[in-house]
Order: sequence, then structure tokens, then C-alpha cells
Amino acid sequence: QRLIKEGNDDIYGLKQSPDGKVFIAWTRTGEHDGFPVINVYDQASIRRQNTIAVSDEQIEAVEFSAQSNMLLVISSNKQSGEIASTLTVWDFIDGHREIFCKSMVPLRVKAAAWNPFIKDNADEFVSISDRVYHYWRISKHLELQYPEGELPQVDEGFDGPGDKFN
Repeated sequence: QRLIKEGNDDIYGLKQSPDGKVFIAWTRTGEHDGFPVINVYDQASIRRQNTIAVSDEQIEAVEFSAQSNMLLVISSNKQSGEIASTLTVWDFIDGHREIFCKSMVPLRVKAAAWNPFIKDNADEFVSISDRVYHYWRISKHLELQYPEGELPQVDEGFDGPGDKFN
């Protein structure tokens, strides 16, 4: 109930950081306040530590890195009738809440996830849009790690002649 009183827009989602120190509550659109926001709360006291305002129309996805030191935010806007997405990585180290790197792409990114196979140095994530996925690597800038790939067709599953187990 306390979270609802912190703003005018409905809470769309809640997520706890993997280290359990903070959790976030975010709005999807910002229908009343004018823009979507991500509120960061201390897990123990449930006090709001920070508010991240997102300048796009809508938040699509929010993901903590495995070490809880980065927050990946996917947001989108309509530009000239087309949907464009912004991928932003926020630095969460030592209580800082600032943009680490950011990139805009001319397509709607529907979801993203950190690479679960890199636990010690989580600097990679994958984003997915309509039937296309991209691998990203974080450096000074957000860069594509590999060229985009197309998702396999539904009929290309494990039912082909070369996919039989012996």
C-alpha cells in the first residue's frame, strides 16, 4: 500500500535485486505524472532511495544484473508513426544511480535479459524484438556484440531428420 501513495500512476511491476539490498517498483507509462518512473527502495526499511525518470513514453522491461550493480531498462517511443526503443544501463554501484551507457534502436525491443552464463563479469545481454534478437556488450558505449539474428521458424524445431536421438 505504501508504494501506491508515492505517485499518481499505477505500479506496473516490482523486482528485487539479486543481492536482496534494494527492490524497484515501476510504472509502465506515466499516464498521470507525464513520464514513467522507476522507484528504488531499500529492502530493509522500505524507504525510497531514488527515482529514475524515463523520458520515453513506455517502459518495456527492467532487469537487474547478477551482481545487482547494473539495471537494464528498455523503453520505447513512437517516432513518425514508427516505434523506436532505448536501451539504458544504469550504474548501481555504491548507491549511485546514473546512466552508464545508452543506445537507441529503430525497432521495438520487447524484452531483454542479462547473459546468465557470465557470473563474474556480467557485461553482456540479449534483446529481442519481432523475430530478431541482438547481443550487446557494455563498454564505454553500448555496442552490438554480434550481428542480429533471426529466430528459428516454428517448424524448424527438433523434428527434422537430422534431429533424431540414437
